[in-house]
Amino acid sequence: MLTRLVALSYFPLFFLSIGASTLSDQVFLRGLPLMPAAVYVVMRLSSGVLVGDRVRWKVSDGLTIAAFAYVVAYSVLYFPRAFSGTLAIGTLPTLVIHLLFWHLAYSDPVYRHDRRRFFRDLWGGVFGGFVVGFLLTLQHTGFLLRPGTIHNLSREGTFVRSDLDVPMLAVGVTLMGIVWVFFAGRMRRAVARAGGLGGVVNRRAVGVICLLIGVSSLYLYSRRAPMLAVLGSTFLLLLPPRVGRRVVYAAVLIPLVPVVWDIVAQILVLVTQNDVVDAIVARNDIRSYETATNRLAVWLRALAFIAEVRPQHLWGYGGAPAFILAGSMDWQHVHNAFLQLFFDAGLIVLMTAVGLLVWSYYRLNRMMEAGWYPHEVLLIFGYLTAWLVIGAVEPALRAYSVVHMVFLMLVSVTANVYREYRMAAETS
Repeated sequence: MLTRLVALSYFPLFFLSIGASTLSDQVFLRGLPLMPAAVYVVMRLSSGVLVGDRVRWKVSDGLTIAAFAYVVAYSVLYFPRAFSGTLAIGTLPTLVIHLLFWHLAYSDPVYRHDRRRFFRDLWGGVFGGFVVGFLLTLQHTGFLLRPGTIHNLSREGTFVRSDLDVPMLAVGVTLMGIVWVFFAGRMRRAVARAGGLGGVVNRRAVGVICLLIGVSSLYLYSRRAPMLAVLGSTFLLLLPPRVGRRVVYAAVLIPLVPVVWDIVAQILVLVTQNDVVDAIVARNDIRSYETATNRLAVWLRALAFIAEVRPQHLWGYGGAPAFILAGSMDWQHVHNAFLQLFFDAGLIVLMTAVGLLVWSYYRLNRMMEAGWYPHEVLLIFGYLTAWLVIGAVEPALRAYSVVHMVFLMLVSVTANVYREYRMAAETS
């Protein structure tokens, strides 16, 4: 029961902890979401040693090993350089605990013989986190339901640490609706071809609710990146399965858009300068696209810095140098997943993250072809793609943000589901 409570409360606690930390002026309370997870991890590991509980590490599972290598390397190279004193010590284990929890939870006895319960709690936690974060954000504006009013509250809202946290979960909720409403037919055909593997649950009613709530919240946030993420992910899902599974590897290159922003900006201007887009996004002027909303100058300085070959590029700088962020309205990052990870922890860690993405897509493709847990795998596939689109203009691989946590959770679940799929394939 503890496992289910931790899974369902995982993301809601992120937003409650931000408010508790702000109201009490106690920074350590921001670690509140990971405290129940840490207790669970200690209990599972202890039971594995003392009573032989099956803690499934599967040393042969390369994706799991690579994921843990990534979080350990990132944590060691980034947190001690970005923070100081007790804060550095407190943040050091955050990503490791996060990854350990989702890895161990998958093989927990409460989920082992009822895998759909695991997925219900996984997506239920995402949905619950979205609802709590969204309502706490709305209360700051007196529940004023007007597009753009909750667009930038990270320096004002008591329960808002980042303006990307709730939209990231809203993207997941929206994709739940899209997959459960529009892809049931494809999933049934996949299951039939695979001889019944995975099964299909009729979730259309829940999907409609998720779709309506998710789209409405994205409209109220009026943020372009999450909207484009949903559109881009849905487009990929709508492609014929064989085509989509091949095209998806190109999606890993999406965070490299700063290199070709002039071309991207021209396309965006062409498709956005109309009354429809004006009505649904807060900033739709041509200048904001040409400058990537003031990101372009920072990106160009970052790329010029990276082009100067230095040994320290390998292990990073603990964050972007101040001169790169100069004149960027007090930004603490460069608004791009790959560039920020380079500055935080270097090329070695960046290449590991790219490897995790490619490896995850490869496994998801294999499972989609086999019809293994079809709804769940397709949703993970879509959510990971949406995450990549957001990573093009946001620091999606940074610290213990919700966006970073979502990425690691998706990778961990992909590794575990694939391991189960391989075991079933070998015994059939």
